[in-house]
Amino acid sequence: MADEPFIVYSYVGAAGRAIDEHTAEGILELRPELRHAGGLLAATLGLMSTAGTGVTVHIHAAGAPTRIDVHMWDSGDGVERVRVDTKLLRVGRSQVFAEARFSDADNPSRHMGYSTVSYVATGPGTGKLENHPAPPYVGPARNERPITEIYGGVPRADGGFDIPDLPPRLRAGGRIHSGTMEVLGEVAGMRAATLKTGVERMRTEHMSTTILSAGLGGPFSITPEVLASGDDFAICRMELRDHANDDRLLAVVRTRYRLLP
Repeated sequence: MADEPFIVYSYVGAAGRAIDEHTAEGILELRPELRHAGGLLAATLGLMSTAGTGVTVHIHAAGAPTRIDVHMWDSGDGVERVRVDTKLLRVGRSQVFAEARFSDADNPSRHMGYSTVSYVATGPGTGKLENHPAPPYVGPARNERPITEIYGGVPRADGGFDIPDLPPRLRAGGRIHSGTMEVLGEVAGMRAATLKTGVERMRTEHMSTTILSAGLGGPFSITPEVLASGDDFAICRMELRDHANDDRLLAVVRTRYRLLP
């Protein structure tokens, strides 16, 4: 539907508030569907990274993320709200570099993770620091559909996903959004790791998403590969391809999982 709300950020409740032209903050409520058997979805923190840094990046330049790295050393057990603090590290003519730090919003001394985001500058920024009083649209909590389905994924037997359609809720400027790549990429890696090792409980320790090209066509697919695994770890690589454009490689997602008993 043409009026379907854009939900890549808002479904998980990811939003940032600019403090000044270089720093921002946000709070993420950890609804049940943002967790899995071993901990938090790293993709959720990836979305918080770009939501928080984006509100300040756009002051300086129009742009799009090209790489998002999320490092997690806390499973999030017992945490109800995550605080994100973001900072622009450098604003250049062609690129912008930023970072985000995550902590328990109700226990600030509990540091949970860290991320970096790189943007390509595609035009001038707004030059204005803006904060909108109305909260973003947030999708329903405790949705019975899996989060991968919300983000357009149809599961395959190899652990990967097909994305047969790109509905308006997942488009940004007509392109498949990096958040969809993160959500489906992380889960595809988990599914592939389970097929390889037989372990179903795992925790994401690192996820890196490199965006190589804009995906304007579709259908798309995400294909996982287990690069290495051992008694307590699995390392995976996922490719996102656009099958309407000569199977163009759009993004590569790399993950490291800690396998849990």
